[in-house]
This record gives sequence, structure tokens and C-alpha cells, in this order.
Amino acid sequence: MARIFEINLAKYHVGKLRFHYDGQALPAGDATLEVRGGLGETWEFFCKKEGSNDFSIYGDQWRRFAASRLNATITLSKEDNENFYRIEVRQFV
Repeated sequence: MARIFEINLAKYHVGKLRFHYDGQALPAGDATLEVRGGLGETWEFFCKKEGSNDFSIYGDQWRRFAASRLNATITLSKEDNENFYRIEVRQFV
């Protein structure tokens, strides 16, 4: 499994999440990522490469996802044999 990022969601991530990634699990250019949650939820997040190893995730579905999970820790990953991405959410109280 390729872990793409793990981050604590803050308000400034809602519009666009910028992150650094050195692996091969993300597309080389602009793409729509099919993302699945642990309870069978699915989303489509836009992903854009913004530099040699810098990326951003954004879009309407990302904004709704992030706004409802502020202060949670999220992890995005991809299994080698899957054509979608997995997102894990850990809420802290």
C-alpha cells in the first residue's frame, strides 16, 4: 500500500489541500481521483500536480468532505492492484 499523505484537517485545507508526495501512486498530471471511505462512501476529488512533487486536492466534493471533518486526521493511500484511492478518517474528541 502506498501512503500518499496523513494530515490533520484545518480550516485552511477546506478550499484546497496542498501536500508533497514523492511516490508513483498519483497521476502525473491533472486527474479526478475516485476515493472510497471505510463505510463504503465514495467521492471524486480533483488532483493537480503543482510542481515536481507538490500536489493539491480540491473541488466541490473535497470541500464538503473536508468541512465536515475539521480537526480529524485523514490518511489517503492506494493499493497497487486497485483503481481507486482509500481515505481513512480518525476523529479525536
